[in-house]
Amino acid sequence: RPYRPQTNGMAERFNRRLAEALRGHPASGKNAGRNRFTDHAQRDAFLFNFVELYNQTRLLCLDHKAPAELLAKLSGHNTKAGMLGENS
Repeated sequence: RPYRPQTNGMAERFNRRLAEALRGHPASGKNAGRNRFTDHAQRDAFLFNFVELYNQTRLLCLDHKAPAELLAKLSGHNTKAGMLGENS
């Protein structure tokens, strides 16, 4: 649920895992010291794959459930349907 300290911890965990994954991705391009991707499409593909895998990974902090599995059970303002209304 949003707006709780536990949720902030989950967001921090996601950010930490993303940073670890980025450190494991080799630097490339003419600015190899700063850039890990040659273009935006390569970066977007990496992030999309990371998020897809992360959302399917069962986590101990979520009682061995995947984030996507728990999100599917929620309704309200923190889902797209809740933000746009049921008919949108």
